[in-house]
Amino acid sequence: WAQPIVMVKDYFGEKVGMYFLFLGTYSTWLFYAAGIGVASFGLELLGGQYLTWATAACGICMSLWTTLFLECWKGEEARAKLEWGMTGFEETEEDRTEFEGREIHSPVTGLPDAYFPPRDKVKRILGSYIQIVLCIFYVSCVNAGIFYVHAYVSRYPLRNYVDFHHLADGPFGVPTVVTNLALALLIQATNALFMPFATRMTKVENHRTETDFEDQLIAKVFLFQFVNSNGALFYVAMAQGPLTRGIGDKQPWKTRRFDCAPYCLEHVSFLLGTIFIVRVELGNWNEVVAPFLARLRKDAARRRKLRAQSNEKRQAAETERAQNEYAERKHKKLEYVKYLRSQLR
Repeated sequence: WAQPIVMVKDYFGEKVGMYFLFLGTYSTWLFYAAGIGVASFGLELLGGQYLTWATAACGICMSLWTTLFLECWKGEEARAKLEWGMTGFEETEEDRTEFEGREIHSPVTGLPDAYFPPRDKVKRILGSYIQIVLCIFYVSCVNAGIFYVHAYVSRYPLRNYVDFHHLADGPFGVPTVVTNLALALLIQATNALFMPFATRMTKVENHRTETDFEDQLIAKVFLFQFVNSNGALFYVAMAQGPLTRGIGDKQPWKTRRFDCAPYCLEHVSFLLGTIFIVRVELGNWNEVVAPFLARLRKDAARRRKLRAQSNEKRQAAETERAQNEYAERKHKKLEYVKYLRSQLR
């Protein structure tokens, strides 16, 4: 609540200031969502009819929370845009420095202007989305492979050789835990790898303004991450049980291994929790632990450099002192020789 938003905006720019303004508003509203969740969980612990009422009330309250939060953020955003002079920005926005086009005379002003044919732009955008569909297909195939390995390990044939019946079934079985961790790590890795790929694709599309560039980049990232982050959850919640039971009538020996019943909802909740925890831990690593370790390495390198410089200075001083002592002994020896010669004469 005490973020120096204006100072952040003045130093880092309006975009970063708007990000932290959203983060503060979102974090504040999350307290209300947490209260709803805690109250619902407390009612669920009572069991009986309270379980049904708690689930229904939580769903209704979260739907209202989503709408109210969105409307509140719209008001905060409009106020900040007005105070920071961001209204009408797109109307006077200049071309991107990376924008390329053949030079023509503008039919409106008659001045030289860069022109990029809309047909070529549409072709490039379509090519980008075709690549996104291929990426989604590839990730879906990897997810399907993980589910297949999970079904193979947990159902057949290892049970005939290893007695881990009490560990294999249910949402907390060993294969399920490993599968959820693999899916969560895969989601985070592919989301991170897709970002630079989407940026390159958007640059190839040759957008005129920075707003058009960012809009297209956001659309690509949202489409991929939405499918990638929710595909496994949707499959377990909606498709895994009915699909395996439907096909199992024809090939029960093959498809019953994929059936999650009677733990489908528990599988969904555990998978969602695993994805959330892995995302939080990786985010804390990238934002807190990794910078801290990088600072420690930087400080250690600076200390080594200072020690090396001090050693060099000490060696140089010792060398200079040795040279001075040698010159002084040499001078004294010459003076003594001159004295002896004077005495002999």
